[in-house]
Amino acid sequence: MSRFTLLMLQLLVAIVAVLLWQLFTSVPIGGVKLLPPF
Repeated sequence: MSRFTLLMLQLLVAIVAVLLWQLFTSVPIGGVKLLPPF
């Protein structure tokens, strides 16, 4: 894979990770927030 493709994949993974963190800190699952906020 080219360097550009790897960079785009890393960026995508970082964005998805942050979005999931936001979701898990704002939405309690089973009455418990899974992760501490930023």
